[in-house]
Amino acid sequence: METTPAAEPVKQKSGWPKILAFIFLIGIILYLAIKLKDAEAGRDKHTRKLEQQIKEQQKILNALNSIIREQSGQLQEYKPYQANIRAAALRDSIYRLLPYAFGETVYIMPDSLKATINAINISGNASEYSIKYLVRTRKGDYLSVSITDLKK
Repeated sequence: METTPAAEPVKQKSGWPKILAFIFLIGIILYLAIKLKDAEAGRDKHTRKLEQQIKEQQKILNALNSIIREQSGQLQEYKPYQANIRAAALRDSIYRLLPYAFGETVYIMPDSLKATINAINISGNASEYSIKYLVRTRKGDYLSVSITDLKK
């Protein structure tokens, strides 16, 4: 007769590895939750700082707009003279480039006649121009002389 082998004792599996894995996962979840909370706090702090900067910039912008409105009101009286003002500015910028200025004493060549510059005549069109100095000699005569005929 055959005998049945005696029942072998069944080994019970320990639940500790599952418990440790579960605790480890809870720990990771808590760590990530704390990091998320810190990140949200940092974001809120940064947002408040940016909102404060926006408010400051709006105050500055409002002040500048107020100044612009005030200044544009004051400049309205000069609006009809805008073309004349631009023409005078252009004229003055050209005069600064010229070698001789008003009231300067120069010599008219080739005779080395001493004279004083009274005016500058600039004339021309789109394709050519001329610059002549109106000078007053010691005798009181007025002559129109080109730049090349003058020396300091």
